[in-house]
Amino acid sequence: WIFWIVVLGIKGYIGMLGLKSLDQALQQLNITRFGTQSLQDLQYYLFSPTWDKDMVVWAVMYSTGLLLYISDTQFWFSLGCSFLGVLVAFHQRSWELPQLWFGDKVARLYADAASGFPAQVFCYDRPQEARAKFRILWDRVIKWMRYEDKIDNIMASNLSFHHTANV
Repeated sequence: WIFWIVVLGIKGYIGMLGLKSLDQALQQLNITRFGTQSLQDLQYYLFSPTWDKDMVVWAVMYSTGLLLYISDTQFWFSLGCSFLGVLVAFHQRSWELPQLWFGDKVARLYADAASGFPAQVFCYDRPQEARAKFRILWDRVIKWMRYEDKIDNIMASNLSFHHTANV
Protein backbone atom coordinates (compact mmCIF):
# COMPACT_ATOMS: atom_id res chain seq x y z
CA TRP A 1 0.00 0.00 0.00
CA ILE A 2 2.82 2.39 0.75
CA PHE A 3 4.10 2.03 -2.81
CA TRP A 4 0.72 2.99 -4.31
CA ILE A 5 0.21 5.85 -1.85
CA VAL A 6 3.56 7.32 -2.87
CA VAL A 7 2.99 6.77 -6.61
CA LEU A 8 -0.53 8.16 -6.60
CA GLY A 9 0.51 11.04 -4.32
CA ILE A 10 3.20 12.05 -6.80
CA LYS A 11 0.71 11.55 -9.63
CA GLY A 12 -1.83 13.81 -7.86
CA TYR A 13 0.81 16.50 -7.33
CA ILE A 14 1.79 16.38 -11.00
CA GLY A 15 -1.90 16.51 -11.91
CA MET A 16 -2.33 19.69 -9.88
CA LEU A 17 0.66 21.21 -11.67
CA GLY A 18 -1.01 20.23 -14.96
CA LEU A 19 -4.26 21.92 -13.94
CA LYS A 20 -2.35 25.07 -13.01
CA SER A 21 -0.59 25.08 -16.39
CA LEU A 22 -3.88 24.47 -18.20
CA ASP A 23 -5.52 27.37 -16.36
CA GLN A 24 -2.58 29.66 -17.24
CA ALA A 25 -2.86 28.63 -20.89
CA LEU A 26 -6.57 29.47 -20.89
CA GLN A 27 -5.82 32.86 -19.32
CA GLN A 28 -3.25 33.57 -22.04
CA LEU A 29 -5.83 32.68 -24.71
CA ASN A 30 -7.99 35.45 -23.19
CA ILE A 31 -11.22 33.46 -23.48
CA THR A 32 -14.27 33.48 -21.30
CA ARG A 33 -14.01 30.66 -18.83
CA PHE A 34 -16.89 28.67 -17.44
CA GLY A 35 -18.09 29.82 -14.03
CA THR A 36 -16.41 33.23 -14.06
CA GLN A 37 -19.49 35.29 -15.06
CA SER A 38 -22.18 36.48 -12.72
CA LEU A 39 -25.74 35.39 -13.36
CA GLN A 40 -26.67 38.90 -14.53
CA ASP A 41 -23.83 38.96 -17.10
CA LEU A 42 -24.51 35.41 -18.17
CA GLN A 43 -27.94 36.26 -19.54
CA TYR A 44 -26.34 38.73 -21.98
CA TYR A 45 -23.47 36.47 -23.09
CA LEU A 46 -25.20 33.10 -23.02
CA PHE A 47 -25.85 32.57 -26.71
CA SER A 48 -23.40 34.99 -28.27
CA PRO A 49 -20.97 33.53 -30.84
CA THR A 50 -17.95 34.52 -28.77
CA TRP A 51 -19.25 32.90 -25.60
CA ASP A 52 -20.17 29.67 -27.45
CA LYS A 53 -16.73 29.49 -29.09
CA ASP A 54 -15.02 30.17 -25.77
CA MET A 55 -17.02 27.45 -23.99
CA VAL A 56 -16.17 24.93 -26.73
CA VAL A 57 -12.45 25.79 -26.45
CA TRP A 58 -12.65 25.59 -22.65
CA ALA A 59 -14.41 22.20 -22.77
CA VAL A 60 -11.98 20.79 -25.36
CA MET A 61 -8.93 21.94 -23.38
CA TYR A 62 -10.13 20.46 -20.09
CA SER A 63 -11.36 17.26 -21.76
CA THR A 64 -7.98 16.79 -23.42
CA GLY A 65 -6.23 17.42 -20.10
CA LEU A 66 -8.47 14.87 -18.38
CA LEU A 67 -7.89 12.30 -21.12
CA LEU A 68 -4.12 12.75 -20.88
CA TYR A 69 -4.24 12.51 -17.08
CA ILE A 70 -6.23 9.25 -17.19
CA SER A 71 -3.96 7.77 -19.87
CA ASP A 72 -0.87 8.75 -17.92
CA THR A 73 -2.33 7.25 -14.74
CA GLN A 74 -2.95 3.97 -16.56
CA PHE A 75 0.63 3.99 -17.85
CA TRP A 76 2.10 4.53 -14.37
CA PHE A 77 -0.23 1.90 -12.89
CA SER A 78 0.96 -0.67 -15.47
CA LEU A 79 4.58 0.29 -14.88
CA GLY A 80 4.11 0.05 -11.09
CA CYS A 81 2.46 -3.38 -11.35
CA SER A 82 5.33 -4.59 -13.54
CA PHE A 83 7.89 -3.32 -11.04
CA LEU A 84 6.09 -4.92 -8.10
CA GLY A 85 5.71 -8.17 -10.07
CA VAL A 86 9.46 -8.32 -10.67
CA LEU A 87 10.11 -7.74 -6.96
CA VAL A 88 7.67 -10.51 -6.01
CA ALA A 89 9.29 -12.90 -8.52
CA PHE A 90 12.75 -12.15 -7.11
CA HIS A 91 11.47 -12.65 -3.55
CA GLN A 92 9.87 -15.99 -4.45
CA ARG A 93 13.17 -17.13 -5.90
CA SER A 94 15.09 -16.14 -2.76
CA TRP A 95 16.84 -13.21 -4.47
CA GLU A 96 19.19 -15.56 -6.36
CA LEU A 97 19.53 -13.09 -9.22
CA PRO A 98 22.73 -14.39 -10.91
CA GLN A 99 21.35 -17.92 -10.91
CA LEU A 100 17.99 -16.61 -12.17
CA TRP A 101 19.55 -14.60 -15.00
CA PHE A 102 22.41 -16.88 -16.04
CA GLY A 103 21.38 -20.33 -14.82
CA ASP A 104 20.11 -22.98 -17.20
CA LYS A 105 16.60 -23.58 -15.88
CA VAL A 106 15.72 -26.20 -18.47
CA ALA A 107 18.78 -28.31 -17.65
CA ARG A 108 18.03 -28.06 -13.93
CA LEU A 109 14.38 -28.89 -14.51
CA TYR A 110 15.06 -32.12 -16.38
CA ALA A 111 18.15 -33.14 -14.40
CA ASP A 112 16.07 -35.26 -12.08
CA ALA A 113 12.75 -35.87 -13.84
CA ALA A 114 11.37 -38.13 -11.14
CA SER A 115 11.42 -35.53 -8.37
CA GLY A 116 12.91 -32.30 -9.73
CA PHE A 117 10.31 -31.48 -12.36
CA PRO A 118 7.21 -31.67 -10.12
CA ALA A 119 9.06 -29.93 -7.31
CA GLN A 120 9.95 -27.04 -9.63
CA VAL A 121 6.47 -26.81 -11.17
CA PHE A 122 4.45 -27.21 -7.98
CA CYS A 123 6.74 -25.44 -5.53
CA TYR A 124 4.00 -23.02 -4.32
CA ASP A 125 1.21 -25.58 -3.96
CA ARG A 126 0.77 -28.44 -1.50
CA PRO A 127 3.84 -30.34 -2.65
CA GLN A 128 3.06 -33.95 -1.76
CA GLU A 129 -0.47 -33.95 -3.13
CA ALA A 130 0.57 -32.04 -6.25
CA ARG A 131 3.48 -34.39 -6.94
CA ALA A 132 1.24 -37.42 -6.75
CA LYS A 133 -1.29 -35.88 -9.12
CA PHE A 134 1.48 -34.77 -11.44
CA ARG A 135 2.88 -38.31 -11.67
CA ILE A 136 -0.50 -39.65 -12.75
CA LEU A 137 -0.92 -36.86 -15.28
CA TRP A 138 2.63 -37.24 -16.60
CA ASP A 139 2.21 -40.98 -17.09
CA ARG A 140 -0.99 -40.33 -19.06
CA VAL A 141 0.88 -37.86 -21.30
CA ILE A 142 3.65 -40.39 -21.90
CA LYS A 143 1.11 -43.13 -22.58
CA TRP A 144 -0.65 -40.89 -25.11
CA MET A 145 2.66 -39.97 -26.76
CA ARG A 146 3.46 -43.68 -27.05
CA TYR A 147 0.01 -44.40 -28.48
CA GLU A 148 0.61 -41.74 -31.18
CA ASP A 149 4.08 -43.21 -31.93
CA LYS A 150 5.85 -40.00 -30.98
CA ILE A 151 8.18 -41.99 -28.72
CA ASP A 152 9.21 -45.64 -28.62
CA ASN A 153 8.78 -48.16 -25.79
CA ILE A 154 12.22 -47.60 -24.30
CA MET A 155 11.84 -43.82 -24.20
CA ALA A 156 8.32 -44.18 -22.78
CA SER A 157 9.68 -46.43 -20.06
CA ASN A 158 12.48 -43.98 -19.27
CA LEU A 159 10.14 -40.97 -19.12
CA SER A 160 7.41 -42.65 -17.10
CA PHE A 161 7.30 -42.52 -13.33
CA HIS A 162 6.04 -46.10 -13.26
CA HIS A 163 8.71 -47.87 -15.28
CA THR A 164 6.72 -50.53 -17.05
CA ALA A 165 7.67 -52.32 -20.22
CA ASN A 166 4.20 -52.31 -21.76
CA VAL A 167 3.24 -48.64 -21.73
